[in-house]
Amino acid sequence: MKTRLLTLALGTSMALLTACGGGTSDKAGKSTTLPSADPALVKLVPHDIRSAGVVKGASSFTTPPLYTFADDGKTPSGVLVQLVDNAAALLGLKVSWSQIPYAGIVPALNSGKADLSGSQFSSTAANLQAANILSIYKNTVGLSVLAKNKGTYGDLTGACGKTFAVIRGSSIEAPALAKIDAACRSAGRPAARSAAYAGAADAYTAVRSGRVDGFLDSLAPANEVTERTKGVFAVAFAGRFDVYDSGFAIAKRRPDLAKAFAAAFDASLKNGSYQKIMARWKMPQVLYASKAQLNVEEK
Repeated sequence: MKTRLLTLALGTSMALLTACGGGTSDKAGKSTTLPSADPALVKLVPHDIRSAGVVKGASSFTTPPLYTFADDGKTPSGVLVQLVDNAAALLGLKVSWSQIPYAGIVPALNSGKADLSGSQFSSTAANLQAANILSIYKNTVGLSVLAKNKGTYGDLTGACGKTFAVIRGSSIEAPALAKIDAACRSAGRPAARSAAYAGAADAYTAVRSGRVDGFLDSLAPANEVTERTKGVFAVAFAGRFDVYDSGFAIAKRRPDLAKAFAAAFDASLKNGSYQKIMARWKMPQVLYASKAQLNVEEK
């Protein structure tokens, strides 16, 4: 079970953002061209959404390079956001994005305030009870630490007794912690601990201030921070944890929309637009998908 859990938190405020128009934006907010609608795919879109021409998206926009804002601080951007925008365009739709804390996304999906997420979810049993999950790339965990301390993490026992930040409402780090704990037990050393934070910015601040020893998060964001901070942070244990399918959530009430997006993502893989987005954000080849995988709860 490797994913951010769908935490059913209530009372989340939503800040409505400007709907994406004829393009999406890269890191600097520069407009990029979206594909034209594919008539065969448009037919798959549920009638009410097709008539409106808009699908409602929700994301925390707190995890670059997956879901974030462009450098203007207001334009939705990131790998997952651009992949969703790209698939929506093939379906003849625009995405109207709203910013919601991660733990509030599922309540938004359940209430009808959102149709899909622009934040990362994977197909665990807990997630599938609350949403349909469309896996469109692969994921693994990285441990971000201060670069000056990376040498203390030669093997997993280097994490014994230390405290690592995690994102509140997330479980993607659980398998990594389990591997660390197994190594620590074998060595007769104390297990690692976790401390939950609301978002990645808070977690990295805690690492930098010394309140925690590191931050367990998706590898792509960890690599992004390492590159952006130029020697302040580094990734330890790269490649030591499991690789698994990941993607985004679509409201459980909209299996028809989930099927349409699955077809659109397969089309983006065939026409090469998927690969261009992944390459634009320097996503490692190990994280590329070969096809979209729609996961629904089995009755």
